[in-house]
Amino acid sequence: MEEIKIPFHEHLVRPCTRFLKAIWCGACGENQYRIYGGYRCNELGCDEAFHNECAEALPEIINSFHPEHPLTLIQDGGCQCIDLPRVININRHDHRISYTRRLGHGESPWKCGVCRKKVDGFYGAYTCSKCSTFVVHARCATRKDVWDNVELEGMPEEEVIAPFEVVDDSTIRHFSHDHNLYINKDGQILHENIVCEACVFQIGSESFYSCRKCDFILHEKCANLPRKKRHVCSNLPFTLNTVSRLGICCLCGKRFSGFRYESYNSSRKTTLDVQCGSISEPFVHESHPHP
Repeated sequence: MEEIKIPFHEHLVRPCTRFLKAIWCGACGENQYRIYGGYRCNELGCDEAFHNECAEALPEIINSFHPEHPLTLIQDGGCQCIDLPRVININRHDHRISYTRRLGHGESPWKCGVCRKKVDGFYGAYTCSKCSTFVVHARCATRKDVWDNVELEGMPEEEVIAPFEVVDDSTIRHFSHDHNLYINKDGQILHENIVCEACVFQIGSESFYSCRKCDFILHEKCANLPRKKRHVCSNLPFTLNTVSRLGICCLCGKRFSGFRYESYNSSRKTTLDVQCGSISEPFVHESHPHP
């Protein structure tokens, strides 16, 4: 029987009239159990088999990354990058990221925003058009615990809504309050019973916004909390909710009564206080030398 060489197998294969046990086609992965006709490798220690049509045909496709010429399948057991989505959201970054075929040379070694390992600039990866240093391995970006499995190419980007409107240099109109808020940067120490409406921590010597018509008060940093964000604990986006009711943070497990970030799916709601919701990876702290 004539042996042939197929591009996705390292040995010569020869026709086989019948397979006597359950095996899988080495090209398409479908079961070959008791199917007449096919090809089988007779190399010692290699029992791989192939359907006739899989061994004799070289499927060609047109891919949007390379539309000029058709591509031929050569299966080597590696990552099937041809199926990668072009534009996605991941839970490690607040902006969309897009697949780039080649990063090139960076000023410093690229590091993956998920696994923190080196990213080779001569291979494809996901990058952010708004954050020049943010890069993610293709394999890391499309992990089930990172990506929401939604392809965003061709979909309009969601509008970013600011948390407040600037009235003048010292005055804002925050979306959570009906009156104007005025900045105080003098390091004024307030009574310990006066706490920020968002994080429910004392004001201390930090800059803060306060209302002159009622006792509503916000740290300057809390007034700048984004209304929507991504967080590592869920693949779905979080929305800032300003209703001050008692809740339990899903990360630290503590009860709180301030603003919170909430994420919903069909079966559960994930709630974070604004302290835990504001932490992103990698988290860098002055008390420790590593992220």
